[in-house]
Amino acid sequence: MRSPLPLFIVIFSALLYASLPGCGYLRLYTRQSALRAIVETTPRMSMLNRYAPGDSLLLCGKIIQPGQRKEPLLLAAVSSQYKPNEIVALVTLRGPGEDYTLFLPKGDYALFVFADLNHNGYFERNELVGQELSVTMAPDSSGNGNCVVAGPPITVDFDNPGKTVFRLKVKMRDTSYIYTSLDDDFFDPEFGDTGLYNPVNLMAHTQGFLFGLEEFDEKKTTVLFVHGSSGTPRDWKYLVDGLDRSRFQ
Repeated sequence: MRSPLPLFIVIFSALLYASLPGCGYLRLYTRQSALRAIVETTPRMSMLNRYAPGDSLLLCGKIIQPGQRKEPLLLAAVSSQYKPNEIVALVTLRGPGEDYTLFLPKGDYALFVFADLNHNGYFERNELVGQELSVTMAPDSSGNGNCVVAGPPITVDFDNPGKTVFRLKVKMRDTSYIYTSLDDDFFDPEFGDTGLYNPVNLMAHTQGFLFGLEEFDEKKTTVLFVHGSSGTPRDWKYLVDGLDRSRFQ
C-alpha cells in the first residue's frame, strides 16, 4: 500500500502557506485593536495618523529663502488639539527651495523649520529658522478632492534664529529618503503586512514612496527594486549587497 506520508506533507504545506497571509492580518488586527484602545483613552494626533490614516490628508508646500544658503532642514508639524505642542510628523529636507510633503490627520497645525546652526549633528529647539503658525488640514481646503492640501510657502532666515516653547532634539540626516542600510528599522518586515492590509497606514509611516542608499549620482546607473505584495525593500538585500556600487546605485 502506498504511504500516505507524501500526500500529508503536500496538504500540510499547502495549509501552512495559505495560513501565512491570515497570520499577517491577525497581527495587523491585533495592532489596530491596541491603537484603538489608546486613541479612545488618551487620544493623540500622532496616534490618529497610525490608527485611521485613511482620514488623513497630504499637505504640500515649498521652503523659500532670499539667499543662496544650502543645508539640511527639519520640518515639524505640531498640533495642540489633544496635547499642547504635540509633534505629529517630522520630515528632513535637503534645503531651501525644496518642496515639502506631510501626511497629517485633519485639524489645525503650526509648522516649524529647523537648521543645525551650531553644527553639532542635531536639530534643536533654539535653531528655529522659519515657521507658519496656522495651517488647517480639512477636506474643503483640498480643492479638487484628491486629498492634497496646498500648504503655505515658508520663508527661512538663518541669520535671526528663534526658539520654540516645546523641546526638540533630532539627529540630523541629509535627507528623509536616504538610508545607509536596508537593516534599518525603517524597513522592518512587519511593514510588509501593513502595506498589504492597510496601505494608507504605510504611507503615514514612510511619508513618501521611493528610498535610496546614497545620493543621486548621474554618472551611475540607477537600479530600481520593486518588492512584491506584503514585501519590503529588505527582500532585495542579497542582490543589493552584490551590486557594483562604483557603477550602479
